[in-house]
Amino acid sequence: MSLLEKVIFSAAHEIQRPGFHRVYESMMRNQWKSRGGLLHEQSVLLRRMVSFCFERVPFYRRRFKEAGLTPSDIRKQSDLEKIPPVNKEDIVSNKADFLPLGQRVKSTEYHTGGTTGTWLVYSIPRDDRFLSGALLYRAWSGGGYRLGDRMMVLGGTSLIQNTRSVTKRKANEFTRNIRLCSAFKMGSEDMRRYARILNSWKPAFIRGYPSALKEFADFIETEGITVRRPKAVFATSEKLYPQVRSRIEDVLNARVFDTYGANDGGVSASERECGNLHVDTERSILEVVNEDNCQIASGKGRVLATSLMNFAMPFLRYDLGDEVIATDEQCTCGRGLPMLKEVIGRTVSVLVTPDGTRIHGWFLYHNWEFGESVKQFKMIQEDEKRIKIYLVPGVGFGPHVVERIRALVHATCNDWELDCRVVDSIPKSRTGKVTFIESKVKAR
Repeated sequence: MSLLEKVIFSAAHEIQRPGFHRVYESMMRNQWKSRGGLLHEQSVLLRRMVSFCFERVPFYRRRFKEAGLTPSDIRKQSDLEKIPPVNKEDIVSNKADFLPLGQRVKSTEYHTGGTTGTWLVYSIPRDDRFLSGALLYRAWSGGGYRLGDRMMVLGGTSLIQNTRSVTKRKANEFTRNIRLCSAFKMGSEDMRRYARILNSWKPAFIRGYPSALKEFADFIETEGITVRRPKAVFATSEKLYPQVRSRIEDVLNARVFDTYGANDGGVSASERECGNLHVDTERSILEVVNEDNCQIASGKGRVLATSLMNFAMPFLRYDLGDEVIATDEQCTCGRGLPMLKEVIGRTVSVLVTPDGTRIHGWFLYHNWEFGESVKQFKMIQEDEKRIKIYLVPGVGFGPHVVERIRALVHATCNDWELDCRVVDSIPKSRTGKVTFIESKVKAR
């Protein structure tokens, strides 16, 4: 990182959010507070958010009354068990009632399909968005990252600003000192170009989807391409399997750090130099619950997220559909942040074209913006030429939606034969989830 790059990075962040560096330094100090101190701060923020939801958010005001609750009944994290969880379907069906009355805050709209394939449009206010950025940089610091260091990103629009404007995307890359290498384009020439970026631009770090990082590692080893060793690699958005971690580390000769996050719920956790996955406490409360929605301190359970800073569209006990293994152990590194032992089941298939080109399945999730016209979908690649797409229609669904889907898929690969089917529902697996992108084809 040059002095000029550091100045540009710092100035851009301060212009967009005055005081950003002060927030970042505060978060860096915060992680070393005691567990009790962090939980106390969470309780203060929780009481503020619960009162806000009761007074301003129609859905929660109604839900509290149905459950016979008042804000005074929710004082700390354990009290959250009194509130019934919500899921994506609840939010999509009652979207207007999740928007606070009389509350005007600058916010950014996002969409997510998640592991269930149910599309959700949600909003995050400006301050919460920048807090998320500060926590992300804090997470990377566990691997040696300093603000402004060069970062190569092998992923999709979930890892970089989602914009159709090439100029805006380039400006975002320039001011954040990152380079985007699309996981949606992983043909031979694409990956050779990514290797050239790694060798010529010399990023200190790489961030990306585990499956995409492994594909890249496999390619450069098979082709005998020598690449410059990064200081560390940050894996995100999917489950990082041990064999995938080992493969990436062996080929790139750098340590891989696992990260977990769900922007819609505001929860995040990251592996640090100590080797443990630490949960951020400042934006959201992450509960791990059993089948009865009761909190568990250790063992396997589902993740529920409760907003602490999102006053544009807050969620209380939002079921993300993710499974993790919790632990109540205290890390020897000295951080008071809670820990997760493991994140389970966040995998998306890599699709294969008839000519053998590999295309990361996240292209569907991030490039298709259905809004509310499609409630759920599932895509299955039967073989190298045939793809089935199951669609559960929503508001405004019609033939034009199907034609748009066909056009988007064929823009990626015109040789695929599509079989689009409109259905009433999509069956869930034994675990209760819907795997929304599945490939039955083995990559060559």
